[in-house]
Amino acid sequence: MSKTMYVGREIARRQELQKKGLPVGGFTNEDIKVEWKQLDWRKVEKAVYKLQKRIFKASQSGDVKTVRRLQKTLMKSRNAKLLAVRRVTQDNKGKSTAVFLSWQCLCNI
Repeated sequence: MSKTMYVGREIARRQELQKKGLPVGGFTNEDIKVEWKQLDWRKVEKAVYKLQKRIFKASQSGDVKTVRRLQKTLMKSRNAKLLAVRRVTQDNKGKSTAVFLSWQCLCNI
């Protein structure tokens, strides 16, 4: 399949989704809200923790190649991204962030 043919099919797919009233990604905001509420957060935390534990063990044994590979896996994992967003939006709600605190300290000097 040529590149122009693929682009044409992609444009047609997006137009079809827009006709149905769906965003280009195919999910509505309601779908995302329901999925967020139904997530098993213990399972997400456990998966991230296990990966972090593997990174720690590899670093203790001095296996740099494995550490880098596992770190890359952690950065790209859906669970780590979900947990990061949850911590910023829900767990830390109302708290000052470290960046803001350091900015305040610089202004007070």
